[in-house]
Amino acid sequence: MSEKKWKINLLDLFLVIFVFVTAAAVYFTFVKPVKFSHLIEREGVSGYAEIEFVMDSDLDWMIDKVPAGHEYKNVYGAVEWKILEMRREVLAAKPVVLVKAKVLLTRESSGLIRYGKYTLVIGAKVVLLNDQYLMEGRVTDIRVTDEKILI
Repeated sequence: MSEKKWKINLLDLFLVIFVFVTAAAVYFTFVKPVKFSHLIEREGVSGYAEIEFVMDSDLDWMIDKVPAGHEYKNVYGAVEWKILEMRREVLAAKPVVLVKAKVLLTRESSGLIRYGKYTLVIGAKVVLLNDQYLMEGRVTDIRVTDEKILI
């Protein structure tokens, strides 16, 4: 009897490896998926905050123009910012306009809270802008709310 020698072709080896990897991918994707979502920390989680800011003195006249409840929605239909209240007060012996607004924020994984490009901390500059108004000032108070975003 003659014995046949098995000659392994390089193409055959690659085909066997390819079939094995494909079968493993299908198994670990659909049959028994690998669960690792608890290891993922979500970046840029959105929420809302109520901020209070001192409007710049050259914009004091806007207290009579911008109504409370005026809001601006982004392209997804979520409220980007909403004016809750505008009032005159005296701070450091100066008459100022305090604006209380609800703004859409992003929580970074580092712990920073941002509204757009502005980091929300006491004393930070903030700008509320839409096609009708531009309000600008310095943050005096921040309160993060538990309100959900409706998109």
